[in-house]
Amino acid sequence: MSTPRRSPNEIANAWRRSSRQLSDEEEHASINTSLRDVLRAMGDIRSSIDDLRGDLKQLQDTVTGMGQQPSSSTNNKVPHELSARVRRIHRGLGEELQWRVGPNDIFRSSHNEEVTKAIIQAIKDSGETWGPENLLRKACNKFFENLKTQMRLELSGRVDEIKNKKKLVSRRDRLFKRRLQVGGQVLEGEDLLYLQRADAAFMSDEESGEEDKGTFVVLPPKWRTTRLTRILHQCQKQLETNGRLGRKPGCLRQRVQERGRVSSRDPPTGGNAMYIDLSN
Repeated sequence: MSTPRRSPNEIANAWRRSSRQLSDEEEHASINTSLRDVLRAMGDIRSSIDDLRGDLKQLQDTVTGMGQQPSSSTNNKVPHELSARVRRIHRGLGEELQWRVGPNDIFRSSHNEEVTKAIIQAIKDSGETWGPENLLRKACNKFFENLKTQMRLELSGRVDEIKNKKKLVSRRDRLFKRRLQVGGQVLEGEDLLYLQRADAAFMSDEESGEEDKGTFVVLPPKWRTTRLTRILHQCQKQLETNGRLGRKPGCLRQRVQERGRVSSRDPPTGGNAMYIDLSN
């Protein structure tokens, strides 16, 4: 039996149906493949999120644990009042229970640890709240190091020298602040600005008189500019006037400048060249 021959139109229609069916199958397969890829990617993302949550939880636990531990960070500043408290307690412990601060002594030696424990316990017994124990130890260590530095200076014979330098620095600082205060009253705009840009390093040294401790022997720096010296004299004159009238800021102490005597200090370094004249 022979197969009936199909017309060209029938062949074309059959080919279109076959192509459409194949295209639909390919599209369906493509959609299934894309869906599987999306689901797989979503699973990977979910797994990564779970891992991230675990890492965050671990980090949070670590930080919380650190916050519960007494911090030994050097950023914990010792309050001035706590330092004074440690100093008073140490001095009241008696001769047998004092820190040993010789050249070879260390803070954590057995004897010095006993002293530290006694001080910390005394602070705790007083009911005062200063923070964690490591802050108390830090305050103790700070005073211990101060005592050790003082002992080193005593052994080197430089205690008086260091004390004298600190005294001169303190006096220069106080003198500059007082002159700044009266400067706004007695100086014109440019001179006042010139003074405000200076600092205590440009003040004269004031040494206590050998015969009269109530008198200051003034030693001006030889490298200070004439302009700044003039401005400072103008301010100082007002301070002395205020002192006589009982006003503040004022100066009552007699200041004596001996001819030819100047400060032995070198000029400060930095951006203060406008106040320095090395031609003198």
